[in-house]
Amino acid sequence: YRTMKRIALLPPFLARALIAANARGRQRGFGSVTVSFLNAVAVSLSPISSVAEDRGTISIGSMLLPSEGGGTVGWVTVRGDPAVISRYPEAIRSALSEFPDALRNYV
Repeated sequence: YRTMKRIALLPPFLARALIAANARGRQRGFGSVTVSFLNAVAVSLSPISSVAEDRGTISIGSMLLPSEGGGTVGWVTVRGDPAVISRYPEAIRSALSEFPDALRNYV
């Protein structure tokens, strides 16, 4: 955290180069995959960095959008290298099948 805070004070071109060169620090600072919960947004695209998010991003939006059939639906956007993110949708399905009420009240 302290390192990233200091890097943020550098000129953008230098900060980007330092982040790109430090794979271990990137992993420790940003984690394996970025997950964003955008509950007040009806539609969006995942933010993605060309440097920090080697394993892609997952954005989960409102789960209470009205559906044509009268129920509710939600949205998920997954972005990144196809070879890396191809398993993410199934991982999300699996997690939600084990915890079906996890996002029920997520607005």
